[in-house]
Amino acid sequence: MMLDLEVTLQLKNLLILACVAFGFGLSYVIWRAPGQNRRAANCLSVSTLVTSVLALVYVLQVENSQARPWLYTLVSLQMLQGPLLYFYTRFQTEPGYSWHWSQLLHLLPAGLFATLWLLQLPLSEQSLLYMDCPAQKDCGQMYQHRLLHRLAAWSSLICYSLLALRLLFPHQRRIKAYYSSIEGVQLHWLMLICGCYLASTATTVIFDLLNYLGSPVMLTGAMMQAFSPFITVLLMVTYGIRQVMVQFEDHSQQPKSPKTDTAESGQVQQFCKEQSSAKKYQTSSLTEQDAKALWQRLQLCMRAEQPHLEAGLKISDLAQSLGVSVNHLSETINGYANLSFYDFINNYRVEEAVRLLTEPKMDFLSVTEIGFQAGFNSNSTFFSQFKSRLQVTPKQYRKQPQSAVMSSQQSG
Repeated sequence: MMLDLEVTLQLKNLLILACVAFGFGLSYVIWRAPGQNRRAANCLSVSTLVTSVLALVYVLQVENSQARPWLYTLVSLQMLQGPLLYFYTRFQTEPGYSWHWSQLLHLLPAGLFATLWLLQLPLSEQSLLYMDCPAQKDCGQMYQHRLLHRLAAWSSLICYSLLALRLLFPHQRRIKAYYSSIEGVQLHWLMLICGCYLASTATTVIFDLLNYLGSPVMLTGAMMQAFSPFITVLLMVTYGIRQVMVQFEDHSQQPKSPKTDTAESGQVQQFCKEQSSAKKYQTSSLTEQDAKALWQRLQLCMRAEQPHLEAGLKISDLAQSLGVSVNHLSETINGYANLSFYDFINNYRVEEAVRLLTEPKMDFLSVTEIGFQAGFNSNSTFFSQFKSRLQVTPKQYRKQPQSAVMSSQQSG
């Protein structure tokens, strides 16, 4: 008996127990660690704890078959994984989101299915939830009594993962209206986690279906539930702790007085000042005449002051320098340029990069340094934005003959 226990632990359960110990410690550290978005961190901590408990329950089920019926009460914690992912996504995408008593309804199914399992004990073939396997091979007593529980867990993970994705896609579009550099605020990693949940759940369904039909499988659905959540939790911890809290400015906010710059001089700067102080928009509506005037001021100020060279420029910074509201500036850029603030600013950065790449005095700078000089704070964003506009990489552009460069600039 001891020999079997050692072999089992060495092959599978010892690894799971190591992950469980790590998960418990990680949950505590996340809960106590200082951070900008405490609600998201606390949600992540609880999710890590739930995942660790479920993995521990799996090991105890395998090693102590007599205790399995009671331990399955804790398996109902699977019904918390989907809601916790959804809440975590809301905390990351909606800075003002907070708990409300009605949100507890999302957590209610976990308690209901735990109670349902207790009512099923002791297990009997006369139970209404008993399901016989069609295959000759016995698929296990617990498996035969937990069809409804498995269906509920699968449905919960799939539905909440899709709900989280439904929040993430518009969030990705929204941050481009406020930020010129989105590397620190984008949530592609959270989309990947939602995809992992969907993929692991689909794989679990396939494995359980094969087991139900009597086909031998090396990896069961229970093992997937023990292993795969740790992958997603590690992704959440790796990226979630470093995630910058996104701040979306109030569109109805009155514009502040424009900032003065001691380096400002000349006719263009004076024009910008006079125009910004001459008109303060009081509502979110923008007339065609006002939008046209703002667009002219914006273009002049972009050329004269070159705010796009500031890495991490936000629309609120530019709106404040122009003395207008964020809403009016965003509407003007969308209306006249048909671009988001992100694309609008990065177009200017690409233009600056083109100028530097063709400037003989800048030959000593590497392509990466050129990108930073142009205002990009990410090499990958610089290359993707440059190639998207000019159909060549910055390195390829720099190697082109001067005549080809001039021709491409004129055609652009």
